[in-house]
Amino acid sequence: MLTSRGCGSGCSFCLVPQIAGDNFRARTSASVVNELEYIKNRYKVDFVTFNDEIFTYDKKRVLDICSGIKQRRIKVPWDCQTRVDLVSKELLQSMKEANCQLINFGVESANQNILNAIGKGTTVQQNAAAIRMAKEAGLSVTVSLVLGYPGESDQTINPYLSAASKNSSQGVTPPPQILTRLIFALRHRCIS
Repeated sequence: MLTSRGCGSGCSFCLVPQIAGDNFRARTSASVVNELEYIKNRYKVDFVTFNDEIFTYDKKRVLDICSGIKQRRIKVPWDCQTRVDLVSKELLQSMKEANCQLINFGVESANQNILNAIGKGTTVQQNAAAIRMAKEAGLSVTVSLVLGYPGESDQTINPYLSAASKNSSQGVTPPPQILTRLIFALRHRCIS
């Protein structure tokens, strides 16, 4: 299910701004809850994935969605993906109470220099805190990692592989794709 589009974060490895735009646009919480109830009743779905680039971009909207799910007693487990800097204990707890089972965080790296280089705008500490809060709320956690970014080495990769293993997290983001800022920079470097 898609409830919103767009991301203005500007991470250099990501295609979302080219595909979905760099401004966030979202459906209303009522529209989302209505569709969830409809597909549960009409198609008897037993699980839903919210495919938004950043499901929790608007925390109030997500709290309203969770409230609507609980009020209507829509018993459909679901998952989503988001950024580590766009969650809170309250939000994660509300999501769990509304049947969220799993959250995927775009962690990307456990090395602050790499996070800075890709323009992520988050910290290693935020990564760890978000994972901890999600687990404390009773959610399963997966993470997306970017491996092989320019400047990366065994010394920068090993800590986040270790951290991912320690946190029982899974998932690897594919390598940079055509038309990302990273690819343009690499092409420019190779042509110059």
